[in-house]
Amino acid sequence: MDVSENSFISVVEDIKQIAQDLLEENKNQQVITVLYFKDKADNEPRVRYRRFESIPQMQQLNYLKVVTESKNTRPRELFKGDTLLVEYPVYQVKIKQSKIEEYLMGLGLLIVSNPPSYDNNKLSFMGKTIEIRGNDQSMVCEALFKNGKSIKKLWNWDEVFEEAGETNIKKEMWHKVYNSRIKINEKIGRKTGIYDLLVSPNTKTIQVNQKYISKI
Repeated sequence: MDVSENSFISVVEDIKQIAQDLLEENKNQQVITVLYFKDKADNEPRVRYRRFESIPQMQQLNYLKVVTESKNTRPRELFKGDTLLVEYPVYQVKIKQSKIEEYLMGLGLLIVSNPPSYDNNKLSFMGKTIEIRGNDQSMVCEALFKNGKSIKKLWNWDEVFEEAGETNIKKEMWHKVYNSRIKINEKIGRKTGIYDLLVSPNTKTIQVNQKYISKI
């Protein structure tokens, strides 16, 4: 592994931890003051020990917006009692919670506390309501989001039709389930930024992506 790869991994690791910290801190705040020192020897409890360079990086990735940026100093004790004033940046940031949640969910570090649900042609997911219409699409949603058991199940295409009460099932009908998955994901993605809530391990099966589902 070359140096650039190592550097990239280091930045990603920082962003992962910062994202988790920011989600925790953002519960009751709109704007967060962030102090990130390189030096891990300092033990002030209010300081997160992550590289502060990752904050501008996260802004570039659209995970947060830096509201203000300033400089501050703190003393560092040197050899024989000498001290040195060390300068560090202080950021006030407003996080884009849905973007950070999407990022962490993609890494498998965050799961949705409330499972998706479907009722009366409306899918509720990630705090959004997505209208899902069309006979085939509605049929798929009604089967997969019926209850906690159905959300976890890996469905064969014909089981979806059986759940809907269809008796005249023909082998070429599998593509209706497959195509519905694509169209449903597109609708969900336009509202939430998540385009893989429904997955197909192969063309004849369909399932709710378990990385977005908490234990029910």
